Amino acid sequence: MRRLQTVIFDFDDTLVYTYKLFLEATYEFMDAMKKMGLYDDELFKVLDDFDIKNIEKNGGFLPENFPDAMRQTYRYYCNKYKHRPDVIVEESLQKIGWGVFEKEHELLPDAESLLEELKRSHALFLLTQGHKETQLKKIATSGLAVYFEQIKVVQQKNIQTYQGLIKDFELIPKDTWMIGNSIKSDINPANACGINCILLNATASWDFDKDILKADCFVAKNLAECKYIITKGG
Repeated sequence: MRRLQTVIFDFDDTLVYTYKLFLEATYEFMDAMKKMGLYDDELFKVLDDFDIKNIEKNGGFLPENFPDAMRQTYRYYCNKYKHRPDVIVEESLQKIGWGVFEKEHELLPDAESLLEELKRSHALFLLTQGHKETQLKKIATSGLAVYFEQIKVVQQKNIQTYQGLIKDFELIPKDTWMIGNSIKSDINPANACGINCILLNATASWDFDKDILKADCFVAKNLAECKYIITKGG
């Protein structure tokens, strides 16, 4: 018989810092563009827009989306300022984007202690979106895989994703919690399936993850607050 409650965790910016690594690479890219005179006040937004369009075009979070967005942004500004593109420069800019995937991800405060404590009385699941090989490598490096009964990597999270999780693992929605930082991917679709949700606002978040809350949920500023909400039953 399954234990009383199940907790589903998101991974990126819920258990490990991820967006800040992309921000660091973004600022490095912007500095390089400024040194070439290829910039304006919209540079950050142009790069972000290309990145999001790549996600939509490719149907998910592929590793090449971000480096390709840097190449596309470089080409965009070359065209805008009548600057002849240089293939070598283009490749060097893309390397900045690829570099994100070589960096170690720092754990959020209380991540490991929370998992260790909850595992004693809850079934823990990890649901993360992105390129499977990339995500599994990050999870293995983090050292957190040992705390989860199941780890599932999907291209994108939606209502069907959570419905499938409930069916495949025979979860009872009212006895299940979802903890994540994305309203779009973690909270709204899980809420729609009757799962108890905690929106974690512990890190800076990407505009792509922002959305309008479609139902009430708990909100936590850190993982310690998540533990308090779950152990007190909401």
